[in-house]
Amino acid sequence: MRELQDRLKWDKEKRMRVFYEDDKGKPFDEKWEQEYEGLKKKYGDLLAELRGDNYLIALAGPSAVGKTYAIEKLISEFGPKLKRVKNVTTRPPRDDQDKKYYYLVAKEQFLERMRNSDFLEYDEYLDNYYGSSLDEIKQVLRQANGIFAITPRGAEELYKCRFEINVVFVILQPESDAVLKQNLERRGILDKQKQLRYIEKAKYFKLPENIPHRILK
Repeated sequence: MRELQDRLKWDKEKRMRVFYEDDKGKPFDEKWEQEYEGLKKKYGDLLAELRGDNYLIALAGPSAVGKTYAIEKLISEFGPKLKRVKNVTTRPPRDDQDKKYYYLVAKEQFLERMRNSDFLEYDEYLDNYYGSSLDEIKQVLRQANGIFAITPRGAEELYKCRFEINVVFVILQPESDAVLKQNLERRGILDKQKQLRYIEKAKYFKLPENIPHRILK
């Protein structure tokens, strides 16, 4: 705790990690959270100081559910208080606006970054790769609250960072199959079999039970 206390004094960008669990999700110390309550009385709430005041909103949901629309609406509502976190993807751009949400790279570039451990997490979804960077997240949170879209696999890795960043998980679910079908058609996905593939995939989209989250339709 003294080491963390000293680091917070001189590292204004808070470039540090907090590892609470092993690779299998098992806490290193089962009594840590209980012990931390006692340590706070002596050192103060250093982890809260590390996290700062800003929050990251992590939106999860099936393809075409409206994550981009929700992000745009919220940024429009809150202005400079809420900034977009950009992910990296191999997905072909839908339009020029995609560059606001993603760093668009070729599959070979993505795989090279995977080998170099550049990502906090990465996942493959509907034949495309997606990855996020903790450095990118923290850079945004130094300035404002952040928001971005994430896969279930990404949410698992991001949840491990909950002691060093404030994060809220939200699942967006389609109100009905008809609404999702309409969204797919707006994207130019008109093939009936492909639409059914997206709709079936959406029915099984969920986050692990251990991750606290809210569901919005």
